[in-house]
Amino acid sequence: DRERVELEGIDEEFDEVEFELELNGKRKTFYTIRRDKIQPDINVTRDIEFDENGIPTIESMIEQSEVLIREVIELRL
Repeated sequence: DRERVELEGIDEEFDEVEFELELNGKRKTFYTIRRDKIQPDINVTRDIEFDENGIPTIESMIEQSEVLIREVIELRL
């Protein structure tokens, strides 16, 4: 919790850093182009239900959104 990890050897030679974190079985990939602006990419594909046409169901997308919102709120507490 709230641990800081510093990577040695990262300097101006690098224009992109990508790292992945896993929390509660969900992997979150972060791509950084500008170090002052980190953009997370959260892949929830395996947690989404799809209909017979391969289209994600609205219900499962709402459910996953609510799960992620609750996780973010819990991390802030």
